[in-house]
Amino acid sequence: MASAIAEKERRLAALKKARTLAAAAAQRQQHTLIALASAYGLGWAEKKAFQMPSLPNVAPEVTYGSIALVGAYMLKNKQANQISQSLADGLLSVALYKAGRMDFATLFKSRPAVAKTAGYY
Repeated sequence: MASAIAEKERRLAALKKARTLAAAAAQRQQHTLIALASAYGLGWAEKKAFQMPSLPNVAPEVTYGSIALVGAYMLKNKQANQISQSLADGLLSVALYKAGRMDFATLFKSRPAVAKTAGYY
């Protein structure tokens, strides 16, 4: 009976230690988790076909990533600045990924106003 209680206490102590280590790792990688969450949120919004307002002829991920980047430079609070920077990292990474998947002619032809000034029409 005593050994069963000791075993249970040992397992509980190991579980508490694992939880503490996981929380510390998450805290150290907070910027990465925020960037991943912003990219996931954008993908989820596109999947659900949300109409996200953005600048004319600019993809929503570029619009929101740019806003977050400008906000990061304007914020005085260091933690809020880092969070905004992480959001910008995630969104602008998605934008560059999408830009890398298409050639520039396709990119400009999908945006008529830009394509016309670039000489594609």
